[in-house]
Amino acid sequence: MHASESTLYIKPWHVVIAWLVALAASMPSISSEGLMTLPLFPIGILLLFKPKIDVTFPMIAILWLHYLAITAATLLTEKRRPKTIIFSILVILLLLNIAGCRQTWSAVSRI
Repeated sequence: MHASESTLYIKPWHVVIAWLVALAASMPSISSEGLMTLPLFPIGILLLFKPKIDVTFPMIAILWLHYLAITAATLLTEKRRPKTIIFSILVILLLLNIAGCRQTWSAVSRI
């Protein structure tokens, strides 16, 4: 492996940091109340595109499984290019989820 390849390779800690930043950025505040909202994290992406959706437990569970699968694929893929593509998809989805959460918290705070 060349030096330039090793500097561009996605490491497991990149995935951990992406998740920690996403979770922290999606909370209304970093407090005990904010931590209580973490189980609802995956619905942010739905709320971004359809703000008036009835959220159900199975929907939340399916979205968590979706994020788990993409995260596992990122960590388990060994070839650099596919790993980078999957990680990029994960980051884009996390960013969209953050946007949905922030939009929702902003709307809730105006009530």
